[in-house]
Amino acid sequence: MNSKNIESYITDDSSRDNFRKIAKIMNKRLGISFIDVPDIKADYIDYSDTVYWDFKYKDILLTLHLEHYTGIMIMHESTTPSKTELETSKEVADKVLAIYNK
Repeated sequence: MNSKNIESYITDDSSRDNFRKIAKIMNKRLGISFIDVPDIKADYIDYSDTVYWDFKYKDILLTLHLEHYTGIMIMHESTTPSKTELETSKEVADKVLAIYNK
């Protein structure tokens, strides 16, 4: 975990089913479209421990990220994110959490 808030954590449950559930919330409830992801419902072909799905929100490029031992989070493309990037990723994570935790 990064102490500089490079990630906005959603959950430590890093199951693929949970990742798809969060992606569906983002897509259906928040209107977010993922870049180069053909079908949110599709099963994964690879067996890696990480997944990265890029998306834009308010013209900021962010990534929905699954890491097997860490969880699911929103990440920035920048290693030194601006205040706007930090606020935007936190906004997305907060909106997802509000729906996810109901």
